[in-house]
Amino acid sequence: MGEPAARLSLDDVLNDPSWFAFGYDPASRTIGFVEASADDLARAPFLDGRWDRRGRRNLRLPVAALSPLSAPDNLRLIWHTGFCCSTLLAQALNAPGCNLSLSEPKLLVDAADAKRAGADLTGIAFRLLARAAAPAVTLKPAPAANNLMRDTPAGSRHLVLHGSCESFVVSLAKLGCDGERYVRDMLSVMARNGARFEAPPSPLHAAALLWQLQMAELHAQGATRMLDAESFLADPEGTIAMLDDHFALGLPADHFEHVRPLFARNAKNPAQRFDAESRDAEHRAARAKWGSALNDAVSWSERSVSA
Repeated sequence: MGEPAARLSLDDVLNDPSWFAFGYDPASRTIGFVEASADDLARAPFLDGRWDRRGRRNLRLPVAALSPLSAPDNLRLIWHTGFCCSTLLAQALNAPGCNLSLSEPKLLVDAADAKRAGADLTGIAFRLLARAAAPAVTLKPAPAANNLMRDTPAGSRHLVLHGSCESFVVSLAKLGCDGERYVRDMLSVMARNGARFEAPPSPLHAAALLWQLQMAELHAQGATRMLDAESFLADPEGTIAMLDDHFALGLPADHFEHVRPLFARNAKNPAQRFDAESRDAEHRAARAKWGSALNDAVSWSERSVSA
């Protein structure tokens, strides 16, 4: 982290959107703020512990002092299962002067954890993240915060993005031990959300089960507007136009031409070339590698959740 900020008043911080609400500390009941420009925030694939905050001024404010913030009416939310091009979609909707996209803010995961513990941080979290120098703020919560969908401010607009169960399993299997660790952690989150399930017999089964549980949770939370990642990748320009209308973003007429280069790069690692054809090739190779084991895992997960 950078240097602590010089003493500022509460109004100085709350009226300046460059002070980004990063995360919550339950021990001190404070929220940490980091100084960052809208462009810095929009470029970050993840606004959580992976975000490099070195060199940035920071400060903390007590939660009790933040309660007078008014409820926002500018929020758009992209809920998702993970590994379904949600980072790419959020970045493609970012447009200075129209919409600021924020990908997986840590504060929302903290609010989700607080909710599981019986505390209420959700309203304050949404109000703080809505502070931006843009008419609209599009939040892409991490999957661990999907239990907040029912708690969003009135007037928020929603989309649920997902891939297929098979593509989700393939994406996690490619990560090896890191993928298995992610699945274990998320299955623990789902259990704390109230999901009940039998122990999966293999890592592939565990990943398939996680996808099924997330989809069930999103539907139970009231998901209505759904978008498949394959449809998005097949027609990115049409998808952006559809969401411009659904989210009422008012994107410029030439917006897609500005974001078109994003579709030739890995959204999580812009230095790496990656596009829809690359993704398809990887998935074909994975199907050849895991064969019937992949099909068995998907079929088992369908039976396990529907039982």
